[in-house]
Amino acid sequence: MKKFLKWLLILFVIVAVLIVGTGTVITYFYKDEVVGLVVDEINKSLQTQVDVKEISFTVFKHFPDASLVFDDILVHSPKNFSGKDFYRINTDTLLFAKNLSLDFNLIDIIKKKYSFHRIGIESGRFNLFIAKNGKNNLDIFKSDSSGIKANIKVDLQKILLSKVRLQIRNAYKKMKLLAQINNAEVFGNFSAETFDFNTTAKVFINDFTDDGVNFAKNKHTTLDIGFNYSDNTYKIEDGKIGLEDLQFELSGDFKAASVTNLNL
Repeated sequence: MKKFLKWLLILFVIVAVLIVGTGTVITYFYKDEVVGLVVDEINKSLQTQVDVKEISFTVFKHFPDASLVFDDILVHSPKNFSGKDFYRINTDTLLFAKNLSLDFNLIDIIKKKYSFHRIGIESGRFNLFIAKNGKNNLDIFKSDSSGIKANIKVDLQKILLSKVRLQIRNAYKKMKLLAQINNAEVFGNFSAETFDFNTTAKVFINDFTDDGVNFAKNKHTTLDIGFNYSDNTYKIEDGKIGLEDLQFELSGDFKAASVTNLNL
């Protein structure tokens, strides 16, 4: 028995050394190329300013995937977005995250096929502002970027959020949502033209007000919702919302631009 455990320990050490060694070699040879391609893609596609403290490439964070990690990333609202409808509210930030990671298949990296399939955001804040004229600060992509050949492809299948503060303000509809996303997981084949996806989340709602009516304040909330996306329309196939001790079933559909038929 002791001999078996000894060989098992030796085998474990050998495997660990091989993993660490291989990971170190891959990081050394591919870091600059992957970082350069992603930064170039951001510059080609976005019309807003993006600030990053540090960008790192590692195969150890989410092994066996390779991860491109952005530390202290700040995505500004577009320069042409006016925050005049939001009195004494800073509207210059769309997204900030202490840590944002893009995960790539390790074998694809070695084959020089660069497509990420997972996004993770930790310790951040997301601000969506919709002005009275319908303009919003989410319009960050260049209008002519669709014709540009992409060096990085998107095969998104999962989005993970942890400790993200959410702020949504709609000046036209007088709607406000302030919340803390403790953790959330969204998974589905987002690259397809028609796809199903599911969302599970634990959220603390600080304030939810619509047209002057407060619907929730300081409430713990759970979400478990299944969607179908087709023809620019999201249909809720199976939706459950827990608001403290209350349970609701959610159904309906809405287009990407506006909620049109949402029933609790």
